[in-house]
Amino acid sequence: MINRTLPVPTYSDDLPIHLRREEIVRTIRENQVVIIAGETGSGKTTQLPKFLLECGLGKKGFIGCTQPRRVAALSVAQRIAEELGLNYGHEVGAKIRFTDQTQANTVIKVMTDGILLNELQDDPMLRAYEAIVIDEAHERSLNIDFILGCLRQLTERRKDLKIIITSATIDTASFAKAFDDAPVIEVSGRMYPVETFYYSSSDKADCDYIDLATEVITEIIDHNREGDILVFLPGERDIHELRRQLEDSPARQCDLLPLFGRLANADQQRIFHPGGRRRVILSTNIAETSLTVPGIRYVVDTGLARVSRYSPHSRTQRLPIEPIAQSSAEQRKGRCGRVSNGVCYRLYDEQNFLGRPRYTTPEIHRSNLASVILRMMAFRLGDIRTFPFIDPPAENAIVGGYRLLAELGAVVANDESPNADDYRLSRLGRRLAQLPIDPTVGRMLLQAQREGAVSEVLIIASGLSIQDPRERPADQAKEADEMHKQFNHPESDFLALLNIWNTFHEKLDTLTQNKLRKFCKSHFLAYQRMREWQDIHKQLERVLKSFRIKPSPPTTHQSALQSYVAIHRSILTGLLSNVAHKEEEHNYRGSRNRKALLFPGSALFDHETAKKQRKASYAKKTKPKPAKTTAPQWIVCGEWMETSRLFARTAAKIDVEWIEDLAGDLLQIRHSEPTWSSKLASVLCKERRILFGLEIRRSQINYSRIEPEEATDIFIRNGLIEGGIKERPKFFEHNLKLQEAAESELARRRSGSAVWVEDKLFAFYQKRIQAVGSFAELKGYAKKHHGGSLDFLKAEEDDLLPPDDSGLTTEDFPRALELGGSEIPLQYCNLPGTEEDGVTLRLPLSQVDVIGQGTLDWAVPGHLEEKIECLLRALPKHIRIRLHPLKERSSEMKAKLMPSERPLTEQVSEVLRCDYGIETYNDHWNKAQLPEHLKPRIQIENIKGETLVQSRDLDGLRQQLRSMRKQAAVGDGLDAIPAWQQVASKYERENLTSWNFGEPPESIDLSGESGLPLKAYPALVSERGQIHLRLLPDRDLALQFTTQAWPELAEQSMGRDIAWLRRDLKELKKLGILLVQLGGYEVIKDPAWEHLRKHLFKTETLLPLREVNFQKTVQYAANISGGIVLKLFEHLKTILEAREAVLLLLEQKKTRQAIVYPGMRAHLEQVAPPDLLDHYEFEELEHVARYLKAMTRRAQRAKESTQRDIEKSQRVAPFEDRLKVLIALTGKANTTLIKPYRILLEEFKVSIYAQELGTAQKVSEKRLEELAKSITTQLKREVAIASKASQKT
Repeated sequence: MINRTLPVPTYSDDLPIHLRREEIVRTIRENQVVIIAGETGSGKTTQLPKFLLECGLGKKGFIGCTQPRRVAALSVAQRIAEELGLNYGHEVGAKIRFTDQTQANTVIKVMTDGILLNELQDDPMLRAYEAIVIDEAHERSLNIDFILGCLRQLTERRKDLKIIITSATIDTASFAKAFDDAPVIEVSGRMYPVETFYYSSSDKADCDYIDLATEVITEIIDHNREGDILVFLPGERDIHELRRQLEDSPARQCDLLPLFGRLANADQQRIFHPGGRRRVILSTNIAETSLTVPGIRYVVDTGLARVSRYSPHSRTQRLPIEPIAQSSAEQRKGRCGRVSNGVCYRLYDEQNFLGRPRYTTPEIHRSNLASVILRMMAFRLGDIRTFPFIDPPAENAIVGGYRLLAELGAVVANDESPNADDYRLSRLGRRLAQLPIDPTVGRMLLQAQREGAVSEVLIIASGLSIQDPRERPADQAKEADEMHKQFNHPESDFLALLNIWNTFHEKLDTLTQNKLRKFCKSHFLAYQRMREWQDIHKQLERVLKSFRIKPSPPTTHQSALQSYVAIHRSILTGLLSNVAHKEEEHNYRGSRNRKALLFPGSALFDHETAKKQRKASYAKKTKPKPAKTTAPQWIVCGEWMETSRLFARTAAKIDVEWIEDLAGDLLQIRHSEPTWSSKLASVLCKERRILFGLEIRRSQINYSRIEPEEATDIFIRNGLIEGGIKERPKFFEHNLKLQEAAESELARRRSGSAVWVEDKLFAFYQKRIQAVGSFAELKGYAKKHHGGSLDFLKAEEDDLLPPDDSGLTTEDFPRALELGGSEIPLQYCNLPGTEEDGVTLRLPLSQVDVIGQGTLDWAVPGHLEEKIECLLRALPKHIRIRLHPLKERSSEMKAKLMPSERPLTEQVSEVLRCDYGIETYNDHWNKAQLPEHLKPRIQIENIKGETLVQSRDLDGLRQQLRSMRKQAAVGDGLDAIPAWQQVASKYERENLTSWNFGEPPESIDLSGESGLPLKAYPALVSERGQIHLRLLPDRDLALQFTTQAWPELAEQSMGRDIAWLRRDLKELKKLGILLVQLGGYEVIKDPAWEHLRKHLFKTETLLPLREVNFQKTVQYAANISGGIVLKLFEHLKTILEAREAVLLLLEQKKTRQAIVYPGMRAHLEQVAPPDLLDHYEFEELEHVARYLKAMTRRAQRAKESTQRDIEKSQRVAPFEDRLKVLIALTGKANTTLIKPYRILLEEFKVSIYAQELGTAQKVSEKRLEELAKSITTQLKREVAIASKASQKT
């Protein structure tokens, strides 16, 4: 052990601590731990080391003195050496990071608390020290609290070690208690009084603290008060802003000196060397303790400081501006009472000051504890939860520290401990603990060995461990930014550090130290920090060598760019919780639901787009739509920093696949939303890979790998039962038919539903396959267990049906319907409310015209009784009450009915009339509404088995088929169908003059070949005087064309035998003036010939086209042609004479002798219009004259007795109104359906007004009423059918 020669201390009496020197020396000699509570200006920092010399300490070991900051450590050491009259760096020295200005004979060693902490790790007993002075303990930094905890443990093991704890302001009671009631000596402070002024809130209502500070400084200077001014501001930006304002004020005549941590050391030292001019020092809280700045008389205190706070939950480093504690305010105040009377201006009111906490929050309560925990575990300093801190850290901070270390792989769960939160150090953790850098940065270095990028990452890691070497003076900000651009990398801010390093070392090899400083200054780089960067790099390089990790030689710019992936994979390993994904523009979502903005100073920030967005926002005065930026989709950032908002600082572009590769067990994989994919014939689910709450990737994967049982169930349900696979293997088709049959059988038995069958089929499949989630896996399963055959999945009827105990007979509920010698299967379904409910008849298109309504009514005899009851309930009340009880009556009637092709309503009507004496009419059944399940559903299929149309209304279904045929015939539709072309070429004929085309079939079914509900109907078609045999798609259309062309063909066939009749029509000219009523001979000759031809060649059966029918028509025409023109002449003469008589009466209306009745002219136009030959058949003409004569008789009798005419007309009026209703239903006045009613009405008028003329048929009001109802029902049915067909088509 070295025995040093102690210097002899000398004292002056100008410091307050000298008044207590003897007491302090005695107390130190008598006690191991002494607490000195000295106010600012008491001299404790520089005098206590000399008191320790007086106690004889320092011979066998150092007298160590700690300071919280490097600048304070250097200035204090130099001051002590000066007071002792010794050379600095010998007996009195200082040690800060990478600068050791001590020697073997050094007695007093001033150092930062970080240096002492490192020495504690190397030598926990501190054998090199005889005494330790912990100065400025009130700052409660993390290092100070850790050192105090170590010293508390050390007091028992080293009784000879003297420990002195000093501070300007301190909670002496808690410190004394922590060190076993150690003695406390309080020393008064400053020798000069300090006057304090407060500014109330009303004084600064309209300005912020920068403006208020400017006002105070200007006021001091304007009153020409002597002394320098020290201004305390929260941060560097505030310093620059205040400096700009002062340069435009009287303060510009002073030296405006900034002081902050990032300032170059030479610039910091300027404050200790006053010049000739007055100084205004703008400082952060760096000048709050230890420093005695000469010449300071005024302190301007904003009462604010930027405080670093770490959130263990969000892993975010915050730098909020907060009000300082009372202790810090007093420290600031004490800066101006050191050398003369002082004045302190507090830019807040006194009430605000008294409401602040007494002491600053210890750093241990606002810091990341990961590094502390790692070192404590590595050097076996005990559990952090039981370590003797003065103020133990919060549990959530401890948990956060352990979790971060676990994510880095530095600690793992201790399986031997029952406590789930207990960890042990891993092999990787031991290595990290030996690296004198943050664990996250250390993790990058260790990963770099695997990635082959140790050299590059070593440079970046050491650069991240110091303050940013780039300087940005406020007055040269643009120049600095422009100069720094040459170091930027477009995709990585980390590589900017590498570029700075490479550029600096290129110059280092070629420039002298003086020129290198100039180079750094011109490129706005802090030379001192560059040297510090080199020192850390060397220190880390030595540690890596001890790990047998040897960095490769320094790389060039080009090789660094080529190794981008390796570098950033290494960086990413230490910063996995700092990855983020772009949402829009420069806004990112990071882990733990962070929302951050890419730091605008980053090279990745798209300033051009951001500038355009700002301009657009100013122009529109509204927030513009998000723009596309060049910022990458995925980034990793060096830190999350919260100031005005949360920023992602020091960012780099990364590939999302790197995250998946490096995160390992930290990556949570979640599966959700299993779904069936028909396209892939597989059960898929969403897979989300999540890192700390941030979704890294989303994809769809095969669910059978995750949940094989559930995947199998979904595959069976969606793929096999619901038909979700495109392929149709034999077992599937087999089971599908079997399933339909089973469902029909259950519905027939009324003992289950389709769901029941599906469940049975599901159970069948479930027993036979396991862990199958796709059709491809099913094939593999079959190959493995069944030789590749899928027949093991063919079900039998017993697999899907329960035993039949329904008691239902096949007579009541048959499985098939006998129709035309063939069986049509009936499919039953018990799904109320659905289209399929009830029974379905799958009818081939070829048989659609064969089946009748009666056949459908009797399709399911078991439904008959219920149908009859529904029909009876629809009868009018006066009839219905005669049949009560209806249920029993329905059963009776069912027993009396026999299967028939007649509709059920007709059969019921007959039974009611014959057995019960009740007369019913068609209108009585119109209101009957059978439940849907009682009406068979007809499903028309083509030859291929494809469903064409379906309906429960037979007439409506046929109308749908007709509409579909008409649509197919539109334009060139039929000609485009090959099957139609083929049949047309076989049957169609042109320019017929006789029946020379044989006997074509009534219809030709083309539905199988065309895929449409299509039939071809041979028909005669007249086009421009020529007759052709054509195929038409609709029977009604074929009948319409044939009706027109049939007489034309017959006329051509008879030739000369019929030609003379047309010439004989000239006889009509003899009617003379009477023909004027019909327009004259030239007008009437063609209608007259059409009228005769229609009569001559009429036939009852036009379709199908048969030669025998045609020959009968020709023969009939030949037989009746003789004298037919004369008969026509006589009919017309009689009609026209009677018509002329009516017209004469109408003309006399203008005279007093007028013999008319109301509506007579309109009545004439109805009975005998000018085109009457178009309205009447030949045999009907003889009655027209009688109708006209009845009109004349009525007019004459109306003149004799108007009252009697009115009474008679009242009997007729309801039926005339009914005629108008019928006309409105059809939209035409002369339809085939309405004509019988019109003629019967005229006969009725004859019987009323001119009974003596007689009637051609029986007539009465009842007959008219029944005929009107019958026609109305038929018209409504046709309208309804047409409407349904149009809707469905």
